[in-house]
Amino acid sequence: MVKLVSLLDKYNLADEDDLSLIETEIWQKFEATTTVFVLDMSGFTQTVQEKGIIHYLSMVRKMQLAVQPIIEKYKGTIIKFEADNVYATFESVKKAVEASIAINLAINAMNILTDEDKDIAVGIGIGYGKILLIKGEDFFGDAVNKASKLGEDFANAGDILLSVDAYEALTNKEDYTFEEKVFNISALMIKGFRVIL
Repeated sequence: MVKLVSLLDKYNLADEDDLSLIETEIWQKFEATTTVFVLDMSGFTQTVQEKGIIHYLSMVRKMQLAVQPIIEKYKGTIIKFEADNVYATFESVKKAVEASIAINLAINAMNILTDEDKDIAVGIGIGYGKILLIKGEDFFGDAVNKASKLGEDFANAGDILLSVDAYEALTNKEDYTFEEKVFNISALMIKGFRVIL
């Protein structure tokens, strides 16, 4: 992240003539075309109000322990855990969808064994495209923004939502049934595809 920050500082101080050179340098150092995965736990506000933050944090940790090995099994790389979110990349949309289905199945199985007040529910957004990737730290770009919006703002518990780019990059669409959705937030319209399980 230090290299990106120093290049951004350089960009902020540059003359108009040098901006495109610095932008090119940033893309050369950090560009990746990849699948972006964003998982968000459902029910934060209600659970915290009813049970308190410690209870919710224990549920977040339980989710992390369940999700991490599944992401790794499907060749995903966790970029970061942040609050009740998981941010990861996958080598293909196919692998991200397979991991998402496995995560929902695992969480549903875990929930059978716990009291209702400890049940976990997640929504998942999947994007695809060219991003800036700082390995093991963070990522930025349109595919990240779309996956975040889909996973955090629009996905209901159990939903797997793909951006249009992710849907188009999915090589085995015929293996799934999809529902096309249009979401609106702050005058922004996002089209997506929900995997019907």
